Amino acid sequence: MFRGDDILCGTSTTGTGALSLAAPPEPPGGVDPDTWARAIGFGNSASFPISYTIEEYTDTTWTKVKGRGKGKGVLNLGASAGIANCTLTRTNEEYSITGMDGASPAFSIGSTYSIGTAANTLVFVGDSAFDQIPAPIDTPVIGQGGIGLVGNFWSSSLGNGAYNPSTIYYSIIQIKRAIKAAVARALVSATYSGGTSNLYVALYAMDPANSGLPGKLIQDFGALGTAGSAFASSGVIASATVGSPKLILPGYYWRAHQLIYSGGSGTPGIRCTGSPDTADFLGQNGSGSSLTNYCLTASGGTAAFSDPAAAPTGSLIGNSTAQVPFIGIWSS
Repeated sequence: MFRGDDILCGTSTTGTGALSLAAPPEPPGGVDPDTWARAIGFGNSASFPISYTIEEYTDTTWTKVKGRGKGKGVLNLGASAGIANCTLTRTNEEYSITGMDGASPAFSIGSTYSIGTAANTLVFVGDSAFDQIPAPIDTPVIGQGGIGLVGNFWSSSLGNGAYNPSTIYYSIIQIKRAIKAAVARALVSATYSGGTSNLYVALYAMDPANSGLPGKLIQDFGALGTAGSAFASSGVIASATVGSPKLILPGYYWRAHQLIYSGGSGTPGIRCTGSPDTADFLGQNGSGSSLTNYCLTASGGTAAFSDPAAAPTGSLIGNSTAQVPFIGIWSS
């Protein structure tokens, strides 16, 4: 779904069907969708999905909105450049509002807005609040959720994740809204006595040139908890606050973590998922050890994470071998 900021145009079409587009009226003026689409690399006769908002005003002073339609559609470029050669197919109008200039506006989900006066109508290409998924609490076991961050798997039961020492585990997370990644936290659920124990966490981008595997290092949070004894007692442990946190935009990312421990007794564990209830991002479903693709692994053993990511070397690990941890990333 392509989305642009400040991209708008007019239309010459009334009713509920596909729109023939027109240049942005002045005022308000703007960058039209044809100019924008060609600037980001689309050519003649290209078609691609967009998010759009249609606003009809009471007149061309553009001061009072009469009605609005919001949805997903397909922008169709013409055989030659120019907004007049473009059309917008409304494939899924999510809602419409009528009577916004009166005392009793009507809001309707799933209906298509009918344009009355084309000359009074603007078409915006871009996301709105309706496109943004609310940010849920990241981990119920910690009690204070990360801002806009949720693990890729949800579960009706929770388990203790036991991990091989000096191994990097990559798992997919989804960031729901823009955050500055400043702090990583986890919940120690199985302790390790004596010796040394550390938990290290990092965030990686997906590499589109390498089948979506972990790529560019975005943020290395360093060690969580007390250096050398992170798993000495159960409870929440956190990294130090990053001095210059990166702005992380909504999307899918790889979270990396590794446990480095030796010389003590017990098996350190992080609170994590059991068997997922529903299908996950990768299209899997079911429960128990029949699931695969929980994590990718790579050889670790050093405190710092490499940039780019160490290439995964192990097989895809399923529920019977490892569980996805609740490791949250916070803005503070």
